[in-house]
Formats: sequence, structure tokens, C-alpha cells
Amino acid sequence: MKYLKIGISVLVWLLLIWFLFKTLDRLPSWAEWAGYMSGPIIMAIGVFALCFLAATGLRAFRFGFLLRKVVVVPWKNILTDFPWLLMIGAVTPLRLGEGYRAVWVRKFGSHSLSVIALWIAERLIDLFMLVLILSVTIALNGAFEAGTRGIATGVIAALLLGYLLTCFFLKPLVRFVEARPHMTRLGEIGRALSVVNTLPNHAVMLSTSLAIWLFIGSGFTAIMSASAPVASPGLFGFASTALVNLAGIFSVMPGNVGGYQAVVVAASEPFGFPETSAFMASVILMSVALTITITLGLCALLIRRFILKADA
Repeated sequence: MKYLKIGISVLVWLLLIWFLFKTLDRLPSWAEWAGYMSGPIIMAIGVFALCFLAATGLRAFRFGFLLRKVVVVPWKNILTDFPWLLMIGAVTPLRLGEGYRAVWVRKFGSHSLSVIALWIAERLIDLFMLVLILSVTIALNGAFEAGTRGIATGVIAALLLGYLLTCFFLKPLVRFVEARPHMTRLGEIGRALSVVNTLPNHAVMLSTSLAIWLFIGSGFTAIMSASAPVASPGLFGFASTALVNLAGIFSVMPGNVGGYQAVVVAASEPFGFPETSAFMASVILMSVALTITITLGLCALLIRRFILKADA
């Protein structure tokens, strides 16, 4: 299964790269880049950076909030360890570095399966949010045919119904697993998921996840608004947010290089966005996001190495 996943991811990434080169007639010239990097785009980069920082802070809070329900981890460790854990996931192929969370949590006396279950819960709620955002942007975009917008509306209804059903049936499923001591590993996962499924915890997770994607989508919209004069930069901003992060599931290259640009360019045509501007916007978005992620991760490692060690 591992090799099958790797093979599928590589194939999807190659298809995205093929699409990118087939779609773009040429790469932007230096003169186009010079014209693009004007005052409005510089201000938009600042807005996106602030939005991305806010979303990263919310991700750290969500991670710590859920983790502390299953294992005692000081907030000091969460705030200094999460940035470099996030960085490892961002710069490793296939995002394999995210799996290091399961190793990291052992030093606090927790079972690896607990943090894996919480990680799965985070990713599933993110997946739900991203597909919902993409469907909403398609349903609201008049450039799509009525049938396409109708399908998107149906997907929204199916997502909401499926979400409610999942929440309803999760509790009895967890109780079934916990009642069988021989299912040790499933029991660890069940206990972690039961924490997520309590109403107060679930409300915090859901609202935090929604805020994360609203911040990132707003940052994308700021870049798109400054990149080209189009009628609906907000719809394109949130659509490309969803597509970029959905494509990250098949992220073969560190930082989703190539795939990131391909999906933004792919979304440009139905939203009436110039392909060259979309490509330049995608390069800026990826560069700023990676710069912030790596900078925060390296700073966190330095704090752990010199400041916290000195305090000990």
C-alpha cells in the first residue's frame, strides 16, 4: 500500500506538471516580473503573510488543544515544537515528515496511535472544509454552466449530510471498540477520536479549522486582487486555496513545487484570470508560505536548543 500511494502521488504530480507546461505558452519575462512586483502586490504580500501567520498560530492552537486532551504536554513545548514539526512536513517529499509527530509524542508518555488519530481527525476536517470551499466557489461562479453549478450545490448538500451522519455514528463506533480490550490499537485510536467527538471539543476544532481556511483564503484573495483586474478575485482566491491544499495530498516535491503552480493556473480560466498572472501569483504565494514556515521552524529549533536548554 505504501508503494501504491507513492506511485499514485508521483503519477498525479507528473500529470500536473504536464498540464502546467501544456497550458503556459511561456514563462513570464523579467520585464513582466518587474512590472508585477509593484506597490499593490508588495502590500498584498504583507497581507498574505499576516493571514498565513494567523493561520499558523491557529494550527498550533488546534494541535495543542486536541493533544492535551489525551496526553499532558506543556504549552511551552507545543509552541516551540509545533513550528519545526510543521516545517519538517512542508519540506519533505510526500509530506512524510508529518509522521514524525508519532515519534515526538512518545517523550511525553503517549501512545503514537493517539497522535496519529488526532492527525487524521485534523486532516479529515480540513478535507471537508476544502471541498466545501471549492464547491461553494463553483456554485457561485456564473461562468460555469448551470449543470456544473448544480452539481457543486449537490456536493455541498452531500458534504453537510455526510458530516452530520459521521458525527452521529462515531460515538457508537468508539464505544464498540472500547468495549473490546483485545482491540488494543483500535482502542487507542478510539479514545483519541472520542475526545474529538465531544461537543465542546468538536466545536473548538470546527471553528478553529474554519478560521484557518478563512485566513488563508483571504490572504490568497489579497494576492489575486493585486495581480490582475478581474470581476471575482475572492472566488478565485478561495478556489485556488482549496485546490492548492487538495493537491498537497499528492505532494511529491518538497513544498508541493510544481503542483502548486499547476492547480492555480488550472483554476484561472473559469474564473477569468490571466494565466501568466496566475502563475506569478502562485510563485509568490508558495515562496512566502515556505519562507514563513521554514523561518518559524528554524527559530523554534534555536529556541529549543539554546534558550530552553539553558533554562533546564
